[in-house]
Amino acid sequence: DDDNNNIDDVDADVAAAAPVSTFGQTDWLVFEADQPKGGEEALSAPATPKPMLSPSTTGEWPRFRHPFIMVGAHHRTGTVLASNVVRVLCERYELSCLIGDRVTSQVKPGVDLVFDSHWDAVPSEVAALAGRAWFKFVHFVRHPRAKVLSSYLYHLRPETKSDWLNQPIASCSDLGLQEDSLLCQRLQTVGDLSLKQALQSTSRAEGVNIQAALELPEQRVMLRVLGTTSGRKDTLTLDLDVVLASFHDSMLSLAAFLNDSIDNVAAPVNKYDDDDDDD
Repeated sequence: DDDNNNIDDVDADVAAAAPVSTFGQTDWLVFEADQPKGGEEALSAPATPKPMLSPSTTGEWPRFRHPFIMVGAHHRTGTVLASNVVRVLCERYELSCLIGDRVTSQVKPGVDLVFDSHWDAVPSEVAALAGRAWFKFVHFVRHPRAKVLSSYLYHLRPETKSDWLNQPIASCSDLGLQEDSLLCQRLQTVGDLSLKQALQSTSRAEGVNIQAALELPEQRVMLRVLGTTSGRKDTLTLDLDVVLASFHDSMLSLAAFLNDSIDNVAAPVNKYDDDDDDD
């Protein structure tokens, strides 16, 4: 997937052009965390919560209780950043993690955390696959306009390479756009060109229109998930452009949201009753 590259400079231009986001509004809670600098250094070295649990005298970590944690993202909404943060969490707290693309259906009991770079699932249903009723969901999103502009600029670059970029663009019926006549008409003008060829041979305005048409199915997925999860106490919504503009505060917000999951609730216990599960 071409999203598995480092977040690039085009996002700065996109963020400047995008309207002020209304996504990801959270209470900014203070939590002790590493404090990386801004910019690229921050993206490559996300803040990492410091565990409050300590190894026992035998050197083994005590078993602790925590909810099932889910982190979902979408194309050009910060999948690399999100996966970096998830990997740190998995290592620091010794969690059993499932990380990948469209992997929610593979969740099973024993998994503590799942990260899906193309999230398209109901969190409660994914938690049920893990046998858990108590869960927390972190959702990385982006304003639809910013997402389209970022995708357009990213796919336009010569150094962006993926096999699907050089294949003929999918038809309207393949994308399920039959009822969207305007967007379908934009795709019809492309003919048998690949997305890379189409973006390089058309004006910027037309190229953005083509990208918008191709983005529509995933935009709908992102907005559907956002609509069903935003505002819930078990969900933290993070807008990538807000994260990029205020990385440190965003990571503190994430750490505070998970703090109740991992540190406050995860108190060591001397005895663990198998009949009293984590739910």
